[in-house]
Amino acid sequence: YQRRVHGKLIMVEKVNPLKQMMEKKLANGNSFWNYMHTMAAYYEERPSESQQKKMKFFVENCGNYFLTEKKWTKRYNQNIKLVPPALKTRDSFILWMCEQHNMINESIGKPIYPCELPDLKKRWGPVSLSD
Repeated sequence: YQRRVHGKLIMVEKVNPLKQMMEKKLANGNSFWNYMHTMAAYYEERPSESQQKKMKFFVENCGNYFLTEKKWTKRYNQNIKLVPPALKTRDSFILWMCEQHNMINESIGKPIYPCELPDLKKRWGPVSLSD
């Protein structure tokens, strides 16, 4: 619609608050998964016990802060209890993250993706100069 501002007619887009809220939540979910996959791709190839403990703490708690839908947070936390983070190697963490993402996608009716290590590394890397 048009609106007069300081004597000039301007076009104003109608705002749909529900649509804006859903787009924001979707963007937050996508950002969360992009961050988590990238973090897995850059995780140490052979992490120390201390690094594994720190990452485990982060992975187990990040959903409480970064996921905007309580139902997604609940599912994420339930999935982590069912299948704890695989943090012994970078490759195991990359695969675990893909499987976790698929578990969430499946529960909300989104497509699942193949968890093929070379494809995941290519998408979320470069992981290292030797890869």
